[in-house]
Amino acid sequence: MTVRITAASFPAPDLVKTTNNPAQWDQLDRFAAVQAEAANTAHESLGEQLATASTVEDRTAAFEGLYQQLADWRYRLAVEGRVTRPSSNAETIRTPIGDGSMSYRLTPSVAGRESGSPAHRALTTMERVALDQFPGSADRVQHQVTLPDGRTVNGNLLMRTESLGEQAADVFGRSTQQMAAAAPAVAPDETITVTASLADREVLRRAAFEQLAGLETKRAEAGELDPDDPQNRQAFADATYCLFQGPEFRRGTDATMRVLVAVAHARVFGAAPVVPQGVDLDAMVRDQQDFRDTMRDQLRVIPGGHPPAQERSTSAGERAARSTRDSGRGSTGIQR
Repeated sequence: MTVRITAASFPAPDLVKTTNNPAQWDQLDRFAAVQAEAANTAHESLGEQLATASTVEDRTAAFEGLYQQLADWRYRLAVEGRVTRPSSNAETIRTPIGDGSMSYRLTPSVAGRESGSPAHRALTTMERVALDQFPGSADRVQHQVTLPDGRTVNGNLLMRTESLGEQAADVFGRSTQQMAAAAPAVAPDETITVTASLADREVLRRAAFEQLAGLETKRAEAGELDPDDPQNRQAFADATYCLFQGPEFRRGTDATMRVLVAVAHARVFGAAPVVPQGVDLDAMVRDQQDFRDTMRDQLRVIPGGHPPAQERSTSAGERAARSTRDSGRGSTGIQR
């Protein structure tokens, strides 16, 4: 059965809905069709690569090639001017994070988000998810990611900006004094999530490709793979977690990884998923087990790639009602 990935696999993240006007949200949904187009092209290409793969190493290389293909796609979109943001340009899409770090601010009262908007509500929830992990009077939490072979590597770091000290230059590119001078653009008491080191991020990406290759090997040997099997679901959730914990570039990561997740799911499970709208920030804020639980609860499958009836309904009013119902579920997302 040929799997067709549709726009239903890519619900618009709450975080980009910065206003309370549902009519403006409609414009955001157009990117879903762009992602679906790229996903189907990549799915076909991946199938061709895996058709001749006979080892786990070959399959790992195929998934890494998929990642490179989609990173190039995201850059071309920016070059063509189809998907850019006011604060970035095409070159930021392929600017590596490198030896430094990249941070994301979880405090909702920044960056012009209207109070009560889906973005403001989502960040309010996600900041609480972060702060609930801080033990006692601690001001930072280092996530540890467990790999299939039992090794652990550092993932994202959660912290309050008041504790940055000398790390401010690495995280924000400015000193704490400069941060204070720039207030309220950067406040001294925000909650942020900070990427892992370059070496750890490379290990995490590699682990993601290896886990997907392991699932593909199981599928190849058995002829099919059950997406409802708890072991399979956990392996896929862990691969997704490693992907988002190991970003390479400063912009474009969320679209690249969302499409990769959809393509990989369609390949190993024979069905397109509805990628949770907040998968990226969930991965950057939640610990590994919490992320597994979130994926278990939120990742849905579209058999044969055809959206169920509730996903075909796209009126602004219905989306506004759905957003209100879902606002307390603790999931958000970003478009970088």
